Amino acid sequence: MKYVVLLILSITLMFADTKADYKKGINLFNKKEYKKSAEIFEKIFYEDISNPKISFYMGRCAYELGDYELAMISYERVLILNGKHLRSRLELARTYIMLKMNEKAKTQLNIVLQSNPPEIVKGNIHKLIAFINNSEKNSFWSYYFSVAAGYDTNINSNPGENVLKDYISTTYNLNRSAITTSDIISSKFTQEVASASNFYRFKKKNLFLESSFMMFAQQYQSHSEYNLVYLALTSAPGTIYNGYKISLPINYSKVYYGAESLLDSNYLQFKIEKRTIYELLAKASMKYERKRYSKESNKARDVETNELELGLDKRIDKHLFRFSYLRAKDNKTNKNTVSYVNRDIDTYSIKYLSSVYDMINLNAQYSFTKYKFEDKATTTDKRVDNFNSYFFSVGKNINKSMSVAAEYKLINNSSNYTPVVYDKRTYNLKLNLSY
Repeated sequence: MKYVVLLILSITLMFADTKADYKKGINLFNKKEYKKSAEIFEKIFYEDISNPKISFYMGRCAYELGDYELAMISYERVLILNGKHLRSRLELARTYIMLKMNEKAKTQLNIVLQSNPPEIVKGNIHKLIAFINNSEKNSFWSYYFSVAAGYDTNINSNPGENVLKDYISTTYNLNRSAITTSDIISSKFTQEVASASNFYRFKKKNLFLESSFMMFAQQYQSHSEYNLVYLALTSAPGTIYNGYKISLPINYSKVYYGAESLLDSNYLQFKIEKRTIYELLAKASMKYERKRYSKESNKARDVETNELELGLDKRIDKHLFRFSYLRAKDNKTNKNTVSYVNRDIDTYSIKYLSSVYDMINLNAQYSFTKYKFEDKATTTDKRVDNFNSYFFSVGKNINKSMSVAAEYKLINNSSNYTPVVYDKRTYNLKLNLSY
């Protein structure tokens, strides 16, 4: 009788320890300490092998640690012990997706749908099924269109658009001259942007081709000589290898200014992206670009540009932070001209994007660009231009494809060469459509 009592007591103490370890394992899991949590659940698994809750958390830890085979085995064991454990079916489906076992994933998701789960669960299941179907497609199209109306306090300054700011600039010469208030022209404007993009995945799944066409047009009221049109066609073959996304964009673009052809541009770029520790997305690119002006009187401005850009993205819940540094070198191709000169360009930028309640979109950006010219703007100093750009927008989603936004931009320019000291502000309301 004494031995029976001791046996019962030891079994009771063992289960008490298992229960305490189970709680400890869950606490560690909730703190995202997945490795420590997995070690505890693996330990108590052998003490209570028929407990589906332990196997369930073993599966969750394994999934978070990227061990999808172990996660699959753990969830399948849960369903052997308790076939009605729907959460395990959902997690097993997610695991099958990571293992590219799409048909098995669909089977588990459909079983859960047949049990008539809550509407929010149904919605998530339909999203997963749509994701599986998309992952089996080879070609994906997306479209974007926006229209805007606004006010520009100084259209005689650079347009403020990243793709255009280096194209339209004050004539450079060594004769400094004063600027009068008559040089500042304000105007209302309308703006249209349209783009179409395609992502094609080859049968060899790690190879792809990204292609896009973009059109940007801005018209000024009563000042058509400042109207801008920008057209661009880009094709980028690439590969995804060992966690790296590598692509080689090739671009042709054309700019019209005041209804006349201003310039043509071509570039070849090498881009690489890699997700690193702490969910940071690191990006780097090198680009060679050649800009050729249409009018013979502008041929002195033809340039070749070599560019290096480094970037870092960090997403925290629904907040995205983006940092970048760009180093470029403009070299004139017409060696006989002295009106335009070689220059070094450094740009630092930071961008913040956020979605509030999946309805309100916030966008804040700041960039600083320094242009350093090789010859002198005065008798003692080389010309240096500084461009500070501030942008802020707040938008609201109307539905899945449509949104509206109010945008504000301030461009503050300074230089030791007087003719480029131009500031401007733009205000506009925009309607966005995306498909």
